[in-house]
Amino acid sequence: MEKKIRLLFFVLVIITIASILFGISAINSREALRKEYEEAKEIFKRENSALTKKANQALEEKKNLEKRLEEIKMELDKISAERNELQAKYNAITKEKEELLSRIKTLSSVATISAPPSPTKPTETPDSYWAGILQERARLQITVERLKDQLDKFVVEMEEIKKDKSNLELEIKNLQRDREDLSRRLEYARKIADSLSLDLVREKKDKQRLEEELKVLKSEHLAAVRKLNTLNEEKFNLEKRIREIETEKSKLEHKVKEEASLLEEKPSFETKETEKTPSSKESVELPPIVVRPPEITSETSPVGTLNEGKVLAVNKEHNFIVIDLGEEQGINAGNIFEVYRGNQKIATVEVIQTRRNVSACDIRQQLTPIKVGDRVIR
Repeated sequence: MEKKIRLLFFVLVIITIASILFGISAINSREALRKEYEEAKEIFKRENSALTKKANQALEEKKNLEKRLEEIKMELDKISAERNELQAKYNAITKEKEELLSRIKTLSSVATISAPPSPTKPTETPDSYWAGILQERARLQITVERLKDQLDKFVVEMEEIKKDKSNLELEIKNLQRDREDLSRRLEYARKIADSLSLDLVREKKDKQRLEEELKVLKSEHLAAVRKLNTLNEEKFNLEKRIREIETEKSKLEHKVKEEASLLEEKPSFETKETEKTPSSKESVELPPIVVRPPEITSETSPVGTLNEGKVLAVNKEHNFIVIDLGEEQGINAGNIFEVYRGNQKIATVEVIQTRRNVSACDIRQQLTPIKVGDRVIR
Protein backbone atom coordinates (compact mmCIF):
# COMPACT_ATOMS: atom_id res chain seq x y z
CA MET A 1 0.00 0.00 0.00
CA GLU A 2 2.78 2.37 0.88
CA LYS A 3 4.52 1.47 -2.38
CA LYS A 4 1.34 2.29 -4.30
CA ILE A 5 0.92 5.59 -2.48
CA ARG A 6 4.54 6.50 -3.17
CA LEU A 7 4.14 5.63 -6.85
CA LEU A 8 1.00 7.78 -7.04
CA PHE A 9 2.88 10.60 -5.32
CA PHE A 10 5.78 10.29 -7.79
CA VAL A 11 3.35 10.23 -10.74
CA LEU A 12 1.60 13.37 -9.49
CA VAL A 13 4.93 15.12 -8.94
CA ILE A 14 6.07 14.16 -12.45
CA ILE A 15 2.77 15.39 -13.95
CA THR A 16 3.11 18.67 -12.03
CA ILE A 17 6.72 19.17 -13.15
CA ALA A 18 5.81 18.25 -16.75
CA SER A 19 2.92 20.74 -16.75
CA ILE A 20 5.18 23.48 -15.35
CA LEU A 21 7.90 22.71 -17.91
CA PHE A 22 5.33 22.64 -20.71
CA GLY A 23 3.96 26.01 -19.63
CA ILE A 24 7.46 27.48 -19.42
CA SER A 25 8.38 26.10 -22.85
CA ALA A 26 5.13 27.44 -24.30
CA ILE A 27 5.83 30.90 -22.84
CA ASN A 28 9.44 30.80 -24.12
CA SER A 29 8.33 29.73 -27.60
CA ARG A 30 5.72 32.47 -27.64
CA GLU A 31 8.30 35.07 -26.64
CA ALA A 32 10.73 33.73 -29.25
CA LEU A 33 8.05 33.92 -31.95
CA ARG A 34 7.13 37.44 -30.91
CA LYS A 35 10.78 38.52 -30.93
CA GLU A 36 11.32 36.92 -34.34
CA TYR A 37 8.20 38.65 -35.65
CA GLU A 38 9.37 42.03 -34.34
CA GLU A 39 12.81 41.55 -35.91
CA ALA A 40 11.30 40.48 -39.24
CA LYS A 41 8.91 43.42 -39.09
CA GLU A 42 11.77 45.86 -38.42
CA ILE A 43 13.85 44.35 -41.24
CA PHE A 44 10.86 44.58 -43.56
CA LYS A 45 10.30 48.22 -42.64
CA ARG A 46 13.95 49.06 -43.30
CA GLU A 47 13.97 47.20 -46.61
CA ASN A 48 10.67 48.76 -47.61
CA SER A 49 11.90 52.28 -46.83
CA ALA A 50 15.19 51.61 -48.69
CA LEU A 51 13.31 50.20 -51.69
CA THR A 52 10.87 53.12 -51.66
CA LYS A 53 13.76 55.60 -51.52
CA LYS A 54 15.55 53.81 -54.33
CA ALA A 55 12.35 53.69 -56.38
CA ASN A 56 11.82 57.43 -55.87
CA GLN A 57 15.41 58.10 -56.90
CA ALA A 58 14.96 55.91 -59.98
CA LEU A 59 11.75 57.72 -60.88
CA GLU A 60 13.47 61.08 -60.41
CA GLU A 61 16.38 59.95 -62.59
CA LYS A 62 13.91 58.67 -65.16
CA LYS A 63 12.12 62.03 -65.20
CA ASN A 64 15.45 63.85 -65.60
CA LEU A 65 16.49 61.50 -68.40
CA GLU A 66 13.14 61.91 -70.13
CA LYS A 67 13.49 65.68 -69.83
CA ARG A 68 17.02 65.51 -71.17
CA LEU A 69 15.83 63.25 -74.00
CA GLU A 70 13.15 65.78 -74.90
CA GLU A 71 15.75 68.55 -74.92
CA ILE A 72 18.05 66.43 -77.11
CA LYS A 73 15.15 65.70 -79.44
CA MET A 74 14.40 69.41 -79.66
CA GLU A 75 18.08 70.12 -80.36
CA LEU A 76 18.10 67.37 -83.00
CA ASP A 77 15.03 68.87 -84.64
CA LYS A 78 16.62 72.28 -84.53
CA ILE A 79 19.89 70.96 -85.97
CA SER A 80 17.94 69.06 -88.64
CA ALA A 81 16.09 72.24 -89.53
CA GLU A 82 19.35 74.18 -89.68
CA ARG A 83 20.88 71.42 -91.74
CA ASN A 84 17.97 71.47 -94.14
CA GLU A 85 18.21 75.25 -94.33
CA LEU A 86 21.97 75.07 -94.98
CA GLN A 87 21.41 72.35 -97.54
CA ALA A 88 18.87 74.57 -99.25
CA LYS A 89 21.30 77.49 -99.15
CA TYR A 90 24.05 75.22 -100.48
CA ASN A 91 21.80 74.07 -103.29
CA ALA A 92 20.81 77.65 -104.06
CA ILE A 93 24.44 78.76 -104.06
CA THR A 94 25.38 75.80 -106.27
CA LYS A 95 22.58 76.66 -108.64
CA GLU A 96 23.59 80.31 -108.63
CA LYS A 97 27.18 79.28 -109.26
CA GLU A 98 26.15 77.19 -112.20
CA GLU A 99 24.05 80.07 -113.53
CA LEU A 100 27.02 82.44 -113.11
CA LEU A 101 29.31 80.00 -114.86
CA SER A 102 26.81 79.66 -117.69
CA ARG A 103 26.48 83.46 -117.87
CA ILE A 104 30.28 83.81 -117.87
CA LYS A 105 30.53 81.36 -120.73
CA THR A 106 27.74 83.12 -122.58
CA LEU A 107 29.29 86.54 -122.04
CA SER A 108 32.69 85.23 -123.06
CA SER A 109 31.34 83.84 -126.27
CA VAL A 110 29.30 87.02 -126.96
CA ALA A 111 32.27 89.25 -126.21
CA THR A 112 34.50 87.20 -128.48
CA ILE A 113 32.00 87.40 -131.34
CA SER A 114 30.94 91.04 -130.97
CA ALA A 115 34.24 92.71 -130.04
CA PRO A 116 36.46 93.56 -133.11
CA PRO A 117 40.16 93.14 -132.77
CA SER A 118 41.77 96.38 -131.83
CA PRO A 119 45.39 95.72 -131.03
CA THR A 120 46.26 99.32 -130.59
CA LYS A 121 43.93 100.36 -127.63
CA PRO A 122 41.77 97.90 -125.63
CA THR A 123 38.74 99.19 -123.73
CA GLU A 124 38.53 99.14 -119.91
CA THR A 125 34.90 97.96 -119.53
CA PRO A 126 35.43 94.20 -120.19
CA ASP A 127 38.39 93.97 -117.76
CA SER A 128 36.52 95.51 -114.86
CA TYR A 129 33.56 93.28 -115.60
CA TRP A 130 35.64 90.16 -115.63
CA ALA A 131 37.39 91.21 -112.47
CA GLY A 132 34.06 91.62 -110.71
CA ILE A 133 32.93 88.23 -111.93
CA LEU A 134 36.14 86.59 -110.69
CA GLN A 135 35.82 88.28 -107.32
CA GLU A 136 32.21 87.11 -107.06
CA ARG A 137 33.31 83.62 -107.99
CA ALA A 138 36.06 83.61 -105.35
CA ARG A 139 33.63 84.90 -102.75
CA LEU A 140 31.13 82.19 -103.66
CA GLN A 141 33.82 79.51 -103.46
CA ILE A 142 34.82 80.74 -99.99
CA THR A 143 31.17 80.72 -98.93
CA VAL A 144 30.75 77.21 -100.28
CA GLU A 145 33.88 76.01 -98.46
CA ARG A 146 32.66 77.58 -95.24
CA LEU A 147 29.26 75.97 -95.72
CA LYS A 148 30.94 72.62 -96.35
CA ASP A 149 32.93 72.99 -93.12
CA GLN A 150 29.80 73.84 -91.20
CA LEU A 151 28.03 70.92 -92.80
CA ASP A 152 30.86 68.57 -91.76
CA LYS A 153 30.68 69.95 -88.24
CA PHE A 154 26.94 69.39 -88.22
CA VAL A 155 27.44 65.82 -89.45
CA VAL A 156 29.97 65.17 -86.64
CA GLU A 157 27.59 66.70 -84.11
CA MET A 158 24.79 64.56 -85.50
CA GLU A 159 26.92 61.43 -85.04
CA GLU A 160 27.72 62.45 -81.45
CA ILE A 161 24.05 63.14 -80.81
CA LYS A 162 23.17 59.73 -82.23
CA LYS A 163 25.73 58.14 -79.91
CA ASP A 164 24.34 60.11 -76.96
CA LYS A 165 20.86 59.04 -78.00
CA SER A 166 21.88 55.35 -78.10
CA ASN A 167 23.57 55.74 -74.70
CA LEU A 168 20.44 57.37 -73.33
CA GLU A 169 18.32 54.58 -74.72
CA LEU A 170 20.60 52.04 -73.01
CA GLU A 171 20.35 53.98 -69.76
CA ILE A 172 16.58 54.11 -70.13
CA LYS A 173 16.50 50.35 -70.70
CA ASN A 174 18.69 49.83 -67.62
CA LEU A 175 16.41 52.09 -65.62
CA GLN A 176 13.40 50.14 -66.85
CA ARG A 177 15.06 46.90 -65.79
CA ASP A 178 15.89 48.44 -62.40
CA ARG A 179 12.31 49.57 -62.11
CA GLU A 180 11.04 46.07 -62.91
CA ASP A 181 13.50 44.67 -60.39
CA LEU A 182 12.28 47.13 -57.79
CA SER A 183 8.70 46.20 -58.62
CA ARG A 184 9.51 42.54 -58.14
CA ARG A 185 11.26 43.25 -54.86
CA LEU A 186 8.32 45.34 -53.69
CA GLU A 187 5.98 42.49 -54.62
CA TYR A 188 8.21 40.06 -52.76
CA ALA A 189 8.25 42.40 -49.75
CA ARG A 190 4.46 42.61 -49.90
CA LYS A 191 4.22 38.82 -49.96
CA ILE A 192 6.59 38.64 -46.97
CA ALA A 193 4.39 41.16 -45.16
CA ASP A 194 1.31 39.04 -45.91
CA SER A 195 3.14 35.94 -44.69
CA LEU A 196 4.20 37.74 -41.51
CA SER A 197 0.61 38.83 -40.98
CA LEU A 198 -0.57 35.23 -41.35
CA ASP A 199 2.16 34.09 -38.97
CA LEU A 200 1.06 36.74 -36.49
CA VAL A 201 -2.56 35.58 -36.71
CA ARG A 202 -1.42 31.97 -36.33
CA GLU A 203 0.75 32.97 -33.38
CA LYS A 204 -2.20 34.71 -31.72
CA LYS A 205 -4.32 31.59 -32.20
CA ASP A 206 -1.50 29.43 -30.81
CA LYS A 207 -1.18 31.83 -27.90
CA GLN A 208 -4.90 31.56 -27.16
CA ARG A 209 -4.72 27.78 -27.44
CA LEU A 210 -1.67 27.67 -25.15
CA GLU A 211 -3.41 29.91 -22.64
CA GLU A 212 -6.43 27.60 -22.68
CA GLU A 213 -4.15 24.56 -22.27
CA LEU A 214 -2.33 26.36 -19.47
CA LYS A 215 -5.65 27.01 -17.74
CA VAL A 216 -6.55 23.34 -18.13
CA LEU A 217 -3.12 22.34 -16.80
CA LYS A 218 -3.52 24.72 -13.87
CA SER A 219 -6.91 23.23 -13.06
CA GLU A 220 -5.45 19.73 -13.40
CA HIS A 221 -2.53 20.81 -11.23
CA LEU A 222 -4.89 22.10 -8.57
CA ALA A 223 -6.89 18.88 -8.76
CA ALA A 224 -3.64 16.88 -8.54
CA VAL A 225 -2.53 18.96 -5.54
CA ARG A 226 -5.88 18.35 -3.84
CA LYS A 227 -5.65 14.66 -4.66
CA LEU A 228 -2.07 14.60 -3.40
CA ASN A 229 -3.14 16.23 -0.16
CA THR A 230 -5.90 13.64 0.16
CA LEU A 231 -3.41 10.85 -0.54
CA ASN A 232 -0.99 12.31 2.01
CA GLU A 233 -3.78 12.33 4.59
CA GLU A 234 -4.66 8.75 3.68
CA LYS A 235 -0.96 7.85 3.83
CA PHE A 236 -0.68 9.46 7.24
CA ASN A 237 -3.77 7.60 8.44
CA LEU A 238 -2.48 4.36 6.97
CA GLU A 239 0.94 4.81 8.58
CA LYS A 240 -0.78 5.59 11.85
CA ARG A 241 -2.93 2.50 11.44
CA ILE A 242 0.14 0.42 10.55
CA ARG A 243 1.94 1.69 13.64
CA GLU A 244 -1.10 0.80 15.75
CA ILE A 245 -1.26 -2.63 14.14
CA GLU A 246 2.47 -3.16 14.68
CA THR A 247 2.09 -2.09 18.32
CA GLU A 248 -0.85 -4.43 18.71
CA LYS A 249 1.10 -7.17 16.94
CA SER A 250 4.12 -6.69 19.22
CA LYS A 251 1.84 -6.86 22.25
CA LEU A 252 0.23 -10.04 20.95
CA GLU A 253 3.65 -11.56 20.18
CA HIS A 254 4.82 -10.69 23.67
CA LYS A 255 1.67 -12.23 25.08
CA VAL A 256 2.15 -15.33 22.94
CA LYS A 257 5.74 -15.68 24.12
CA GLU A 258 4.65 -15.36 27.73
CA GLU A 259 1.94 -17.97 27.22
CA ALA A 260 4.45 -20.23 25.43
CA SER A 261 6.88 -19.92 28.34
CA LEU A 262 4.06 -20.71 30.78
CA LEU A 263 3.06 -23.70 28.73
CA GLU A 264 6.65 -24.96 28.71
CA GLU A 265 6.89 -24.57 32.48
CA LYS A 266 3.49 -26.21 33.16
CA PRO A 267 2.78 -28.91 30.63
CA SER A 268 -0.17 -30.25 32.64
CA PHE A 269 -1.91 -26.90 32.31
CA GLU A 270 -1.79 -27.01 28.54
CA THR A 271 -4.76 -29.35 28.21
CA LYS A 272 -6.92 -27.42 30.62
CA GLU A 273 -6.06 -24.10 29.04
CA THR A 274 -6.80 -25.49 25.64
CA GLU A 275 -10.16 -26.79 26.79
CA LYS A 276 -11.08 -23.51 28.46
CA THR A 277 -10.07 -21.22 25.61
CA PRO A 278 -13.06 -21.76 23.33
CA SER A 279 -15.58 -21.18 26.12
CA SER A 280 -13.90 -18.41 28.14
CA LYS A 281 -12.24 -16.29 25.49
CA GLU A 282 -13.10 -15.15 22.00
CA SER A 283 -10.78 -16.20 19.16
CA VAL A 284 -7.94 -13.73 18.50
CA GLU A 285 -6.50 -13.49 15.00
CA LEU A 286 -2.69 -13.52 15.34
CA PRO A 287 -0.16 -12.68 12.70
CA PRO A 288 1.66 -15.51 10.93
CA ILE A 289 4.29 -17.14 13.17
CA VAL A 290 7.60 -17.98 11.55
CA VAL A 291 8.18 -21.72 11.86
CA ARG A 292 10.57 -23.95 9.92
CA PRO A 293 8.57 -26.71 8.29
CA PRO A 294 9.86 -30.16 9.10
CA GLU A 295 9.55 -31.32 5.49
CA ILE A 296 12.34 -28.98 4.33
CA THR A 297 15.50 -31.05 4.53
CA SER A 298 19.04 -30.55 3.36
CA GLU A 299 18.08 -32.18 0.07
CA THR A 300 15.18 -29.83 -0.72
CA SER A 301 16.07 -26.54 1.01
CA PRO A 302 18.79 -24.24 -0.33
CA VAL A 303 22.19 -24.14 1.31
CA GLY A 304 22.69 -21.33 3.83
CA THR A 305 18.96 -20.78 4.65
CA LEU A 306 18.64 -18.02 7.23
CA ASN A 307 14.94 -16.99 7.19
CA GLU A 308 11.64 -18.50 6.15
CA GLY A 309 8.27 -16.87 5.94
CA LYS A 310 5.03 -16.67 3.99
CA VAL A 311 3.50 -14.45 1.37
CA LEU A 312 0.92 -12.11 2.95
CA ALA A 313 -0.19 -10.17 -0.18
CA VAL A 314 0.43 -10.13 -3.92
CA ASN A 315 0.23 -6.94 -6.04
CA LYS A 316 0.16 -8.03 -9.68
CA GLU A 317 -0.33 -4.48 -11.00
CA HIS A 318 2.95 -3.18 -9.56
CA ASN A 319 4.76 -6.57 -9.55
CA PHE A 320 5.57 -6.91 -5.83
CA ILE A 321 4.59 -9.06 -2.84
CA VAL A 322 4.46 -8.59 0.95
CA ILE A 323 6.01 -11.20 3.27
CA ASP A 324 5.79 -11.67 7.05
CA LEU A 325 9.50 -11.06 7.69
CA GLY A 326 10.89 -7.68 8.67
CA GLU A 327 13.57 -5.77 10.50
CA GLU A 328 13.18 -7.83 13.67
CA GLN A 329 14.10 -10.94 11.66
CA GLY A 330 17.20 -9.20 10.28
CA ILE A 331 15.78 -8.52 6.83
CA ASN A 332 17.35 -5.64 4.87
CA ALA A 333 16.67 -4.09 1.48
CA GLY A 334 18.45 -6.04 -1.25
CA ASN A 335 18.03 -9.51 0.32
CA ILE A 336 17.05 -12.21 -2.17
CA PHE A 337 14.29 -14.72 -1.33
CA GLU A 338 13.17 -17.80 -3.21
CA VAL A 339 9.45 -18.59 -3.28
CA TYR A 340 8.37 -22.23 -2.86
CA ARG A 341 5.04 -23.94 -3.30
CA GLY A 342 5.44 -27.25 -1.61
CA ASN A 343 8.93 -28.38 -2.51
CA GLN A 344 8.96 -26.66 -5.94
CA LYS A 345 10.67 -23.31 -6.49
CA ILE A 346 8.34 -21.00 -8.40
CA ALA A 347 9.91 -17.49 -8.17
CA THR A 348 12.75 -15.25 -7.00
CA VAL A 349 12.10 -11.92 -5.24
CA GLU A 350 14.23 -9.04 -3.88
CA VAL A 351 13.48 -6.99 -0.77
CA ILE A 352 12.90 -3.31 -1.65
CA GLN A 353 11.35 -2.02 1.64
CA THR A 354 11.28 -3.29 5.21
CA ARG A 355 9.16 -2.59 8.26
CA ARG A 356 9.24 -4.03 11.73
CA ASN A 357 7.66 -7.42 10.89
CA VAL A 358 6.78 -7.16 7.19
CA SER A 359 8.72 -6.48 3.99
CA ALA A 360 7.88 -5.58 0.38
CA CYS A 361 9.68 -7.62 -2.30
CA ASP A 362 10.00 -6.94 -6.02
CA ILE A 363 9.36 -10.00 -8.24
CA ARG A 364 12.56 -10.63 -10.23
CA GLN A 365 11.80 -14.05 -11.79
CA GLN A 366 8.52 -15.97 -11.80
CA LEU A 367 7.81 -19.43 -13.22
CA THR A 368 4.31 -19.71 -11.74
CA PRO A 369 2.13 -16.85 -10.44
CA ILE A 370 2.74 -16.33 -6.70
CA LYS A 371 -0.20 -16.78 -4.38
CA VAL A 372 -0.87 -15.79 -0.77
CA GLY A 373 0.49 -18.49 1.54
CA ASP A 374 3.49 -19.52 -0.58
CA ARG A 375 6.70 -19.97 1.40
CA VAL A 376 9.69 -17.65 1.07
CA ILE A 377 13.18 -18.81 2.03
CA ARG A 378 16.51 -16.97 2.19
